[in-house]
Amino acid sequence: MWYRKKDELSAVYVAETLKMNVLNPTVTNLSCYQGSVVNYAQMDLMVSYLPAISSFDVMEDDDRNSNEFAALLTGIGMDPPVATSYTGHARFTFSKKNLHYSIYLGRHEQLAHVRFVDSSGRILEEVEADPDVVRAKSYKICGEWRKIPKIYRKLLRDEKIHLELAQTKEADALIKGAVIRYRSLSTETFSALLRPPDGAPQLDGAGGMVIISSMSTTASIVHFLITFNGIVSDYDIAGLPMVFKAISEEKTPNVILEETVKLAKPNNSLSVLEWKIELSPKELRYLLMGSTLLSLAPKFKPDMSLSGRIMPKLTCNSFQAVLSSGNSFEEEKPFTQAAGYATITLNDDNTIAYSVYVTGLSSKLLALTLEAHQKKKLHVVENLISTFNNSWANGTFSRRTPREMEMLLAGEFSLNLATEKYESEARGTINQRLYTEAHSVSAPVLLTGPHTSAVGLAWIHVDAACKLSYDFVLSGLENERGMVHNYLVELVESAQNNDGERRLLQTTTATESEDVVDEIGRGTLSRVDSKVTFFQVNQSGEHLVVRGRINNVHVPLACLPQYEQFGDYTHETNHITEETYKCFYEGKFFEDGSQWTSQHDSCMMCSCRRDRVSCDPVICPKPQCNDIVQLIGECCPSCPSAVNSDNSMDNKENASKGCYFDGDKKWHQAGTIWHPYLPPFGFSKCAVCTCDAYTLTVECQRTTCPPLPCDERHAIRAEPEACCKICPVTTPPSIFQTKDVMKDEGSAKNVSDFLSEGGCIRRDQVFANGQEWHPRLAPFGEEKCIRCNCKDGKIICKRQKCPALHCENRVELADQCCPKCAGISSFISDGSTSIKYRHKGSGRHKGKQ
Repeated sequence: MWYRKKDELSAVYVAETLKMNVLNPTVTNLSCYQGSVVNYAQMDLMVSYLPAISSFDVMEDDDRNSNEFAALLTGIGMDPPVATSYTGHARFTFSKKNLHYSIYLGRHEQLAHVRFVDSSGRILEEVEADPDVVRAKSYKICGEWRKIPKIYRKLLRDEKIHLELAQTKEADALIKGAVIRYRSLSTETFSALLRPPDGAPQLDGAGGMVIISSMSTTASIVHFLITFNGIVSDYDIAGLPMVFKAISEEKTPNVILEETVKLAKPNNSLSVLEWKIELSPKELRYLLMGSTLLSLAPKFKPDMSLSGRIMPKLTCNSFQAVLSSGNSFEEEKPFTQAAGYATITLNDDNTIAYSVYVTGLSSKLLALTLEAHQKKKLHVVENLISTFNNSWANGTFSRRTPREMEMLLAGEFSLNLATEKYESEARGTINQRLYTEAHSVSAPVLLTGPHTSAVGLAWIHVDAACKLSYDFVLSGLENERGMVHNYLVELVESAQNNDGERRLLQTTTATESEDVVDEIGRGTLSRVDSKVTFFQVNQSGEHLVVRGRINNVHVPLACLPQYEQFGDYTHETNHITEETYKCFYEGKFFEDGSQWTSQHDSCMMCSCRRDRVSCDPVICPKPQCNDIVQLIGECCPSCPSAVNSDNSMDNKENASKGCYFDGDKKWHQAGTIWHPYLPPFGFSKCAVCTCDAYTLTVECQRTTCPPLPCDERHAIRAEPEACCKICPVTTPPSIFQTKDVMKDEGSAKNVSDFLSEGGCIRRDQVFANGQEWHPRLAPFGEEKCIRCNCKDGKIICKRQKCPALHCENRVELADQCCPKCAGISSFISDGSTSIKYRHKGSGRHKGKQ
């Protein structure tokens, strides 16, 4: 076995300590302050940015690009440090306001309670993981923090969020680490978790993680980044030499690589080493393909050592391929009914597990090949045909080359089905999907359809809170350059493979999407559990794309309806039976809250609200033109200029184009206009919606009201349905009143009256237009220092602004929003730093220096 030792390298390590004051935030949306909320007003947030090599690119609030983070989880990360043998590391991907996380514990499934905390230890989010699921996921905790509030996204961007793990919800955390962005995470291929050796109590609480990535596709340049703690001291000399070793354990232990790297600034809490090295292909194979143990220790303290085995980049993300004849590389596409899917899993022992399902082949399957794209050529990596039996191929193949692992992570692998008739009857690219709770099920749902080469794959899951999550992908669609299609994602309840009652989940123009449905009836979930529900995707409202029966989704018992045979309640459990509010209309049942077009009149919209049906005729806006046209299938007339803006296509393509509007559950032709349907209030004449002929998107605009010559607070609506207010009559007529004259006996206003007058509604509480109040924020109660105002249907909340204080000592009183000077001494504050301290003989103060 070869041995290599390099000259000492220098690694850059810079530690910065920044301080941020979050003062007087303006709260514009209180919907994110539900549950256990952290109040950041007038709170000093302290954090040390480690390491400086992290990328501090600005992460915008609506950034659609992924952002990679990592965290080293050790006992030393706790405050105060905890002496424990538990160690772990985590990977995070921020995408579309969601944080997907994968936590690797290495055989320690007992730490199943996850908490996200800020720098002061306040809990922002906590999740309880199932230990059985952790073991099934190769000792990984998988999760997704959805719809992170804006204030928490800022903390994440500034690396002020920490992850900690505990054994139970009530127990204190044992390991913790800061969530930090590292540049090399986007190219990470291999990793390692470093632990202290057994029988070394002086190293309890220490640990490290290694990020290994390739810097070039041609040369074997490998980049190493190691974060660690517990094996160096804050008092060690700058430039402390650290010895890094790679030891082969294939047969006889041999040192295959040794590097001495200088640590510029040792830090017991968190230190970072980073360097790159060029290796020959042979050296690279020995390092990354074998059973290799990595170790790190100070050069003059070899007993202070951490070690761990190299393994692939282990995350909870899934690798999947959707197999379709539309993806075939044949010059003339077969367009058969061939369909299938493949899932691939990376194991911590460097092996790769696969599962392939195939159906609808026109002839015998001859080859099932895993192929890589190399220099515009296809290279067969593995033929899986030997494990194929009864539509399935399941197995495991050994570790691959580093380059092949990079290609798998980059989405450069494909799976091809070769049959007796076609060299490529079906094919699919293996892509990586971010983990969502929908992926926690054992198998996905295959979506197929007649007379189409399109194939879909849907992951569906129902959690303990009765929320249905799903993640679907479409593939093999016919190539229609320049065409934009709207897709309806639906649940269809039907015992047979035919039309049934539909429930719309989402409308999208993307061929892949994921979402969580919070409010879904127990009746719907019971039919999902009974396997009489299909997951379906429609195109253009009528043309069926793909569907598949939901067979493998388990619905928790608490989410199912409680049926009773005797009495009104269950005597054993005291659970009242579930009351149903379905509506029966025109021979069909409709769910509470649903809406539909009447069968006997296509220009009549109906809705179901607590077992009562309400139908309203379509109200049409007046077109802004003289020569109007009435399109077939449309209830409202339109201007010819708007409708004819898309006449470059033939009639068939024109008919298939349009916009789907969720308000009336209808498709509208390009260029048409209508009033939105808002049950239970009916059609809103104060807004006009348009289907843009170019973008095929719905744009709705409210009616613009003229300015009022009187005080807006005194303005009134002439009619309840009027869109604009008017000024009242200033000189009301005089009426001689006696006891025999009837007085005003008007009825009290209802919710509709308040909303029509510009009122607001939040959490089932109605506010009149112009009303002001103090919000209640759980668990703190009423916030006297925040004032909310309802103005024309919008709620704006602002915190009371405090004047600048020019004194040395300030005091905060419990019943006041702003601090006051304590009257000890004064000076001019530069506002650069804020500190907290306790003054002798008094309460808690804040001062500036």
